[in-house]
Amino acid sequence: MPAAECMVGARRLSWARGFPYLLPVAVAGPVGLLWGRAVHYAGDSPGYLSFAAERTATYPLFLDAVIAIFGTVDAVANIQLVLNAAALAFLGLGVRRAFDAPLAALIVVAFLGGWPHLAWWHAAVLTESLFVSCTCVLIGSLALLLRRPAWWAAALVSLACGLAITLRPAGVALAPLLAVALWLTWRQCAGRRWAVAAASVLPAMLCIWAESALWRAYHDEPSRPNVTNRVLFAKAVVIPPARTVADAELALVIAHGRELMAPGRELVESAPSLQAKIYLLRQLEQALHSKDSALQDAVAGVSLPVADVRGQPEFELLGEAALGVLMAQPASWLGNALLHWWGQWSSYWLFSPVAERDVRDYADSLATHPLFAAAKLLPSSPSATPPSWVPVPRAIWDQAFKWLLFAVLAASFAAVGLALWQRSRRGVADRELALAALCGLAMHGYFLLCGLFSVAAARFGFSMLPMGAVCGMLLVRWAFRRIASCYGRS
Repeated sequence: MPAAECMVGARRLSWARGFPYLLPVAVAGPVGLLWGRAVHYAGDSPGYLSFAAERTATYPLFLDAVIAIFGTVDAVANIQLVLNAAALAFLGLGVRRAFDAPLAALIVVAFLGGWPHLAWWHAAVLTESLFVSCTCVLIGSLALLLRRPAWWAAALVSLACGLAITLRPAGVALAPLLAVALWLTWRQCAGRRWAVAAASVLPAMLCIWAESALWRAYHDEPSRPNVTNRVLFAKAVVIPPARTVADAELALVIAHGRELMAPGRELVESAPSLQAKIYLLRQLEQALHSKDSALQDAVAGVSLPVADVRGQPEFELLGEAALGVLMAQPASWLGNALLHWWGQWSSYWLFSPVAERDVRDYADSLATHPLFAAAKLLPSSPSATPPSWVPVPRAIWDQAFKWLLFAVLAASFAAVGLALWQRSRRGVADRELALAALCGLAMHGYFLLCGLFSVAAARFGFSMLPMGAVCGMLLVRWAFRRIASCYGRS
């Protein structure tokens, strides 16, 4: 065993010596390969470019700054790519310093920098790229906080979390990480607990306050339009009706929405598989809150007059009506959210070829359905095709995605359970295991929050890819170290 220990130590020393040279290569390599790619636009891009009232201020102002400095929005692709590279470098340094794990840090950075689908988002005029960068900084800061609980590390965690929330409100699901991290490190914070606790809160609150002030400086509207209200209304009329709200005017709006969505509920109930049901729920909820949907116009025919009579914006009326239904049917609401949560772990392009074919055939069969014709929404056939520039056979790509996803799912549950067990028995969890658990909690909390208050589009899952990569890598490293230590004692 001493000889084996010497060999392991020598390998670790060699990786430690090479780390300062290999990290820049792992970070700069993807930047060089992806530099100058064309900017991509999606359905939400115009709202960010015009700073629509329903958008938070951070990303539209970031786009304005890029255009002001470089004269064109085309520079966004390169700027987001560079910012992500800097965030990855910080993540790698944080993992290396906190756990003395140069190889693990390099693997995570290389994986995240070279993952094909993430590369696409860096060139898109969407919040995904900056949100991913914020999660990388958040993970690196958490690693440093777990290594030595200090106020500056807690401030970095809070700042990254606050920026993520201002980029995408669903980032509020990351906020509990601050409390959990403090709980895991409370014993080590002796003598500086209040400083660390204050630093964990104040930067995030400052970011949220600043975003709110900037939004009000640009918009004169008395209240901020909330896209979530329309999504909640979609959920309220898609779930099977059991109760209605007591308010007669709100009940009228809900009844009208349920009547419009009655064919959709029948389709959901008769879906041939769980995956088809998840896919269909996404389509139906998107149809009800999409701006160019005729279904939304049909709802507005009833909701707008009621809103005018009540003297409130239509989105507030829809949200009030929806919450009345959903709060009266919490089990149905939670069931809907859990379907979306599972949809993130079993996204339709990750199915086996047979399951994917079945869902595609089902989606294509709905193309002529009157409901989708009225919604002006043609169900898109899911595809597991890898990006054209990735030289990987389709069958291998399918299986790799499938097993990788379920490995991360299993790792997240294992890390959370083991960390809680250690904390309850010893009062403190191993740092690697603690960070893996925090990443696992972040993924589940984010997916569940999206399921409750949003349409859990498949692209939301990519935002949590850094969390999944770090969770899996650190759990594997912790397990190998535990096994090695057990054999060493024997």
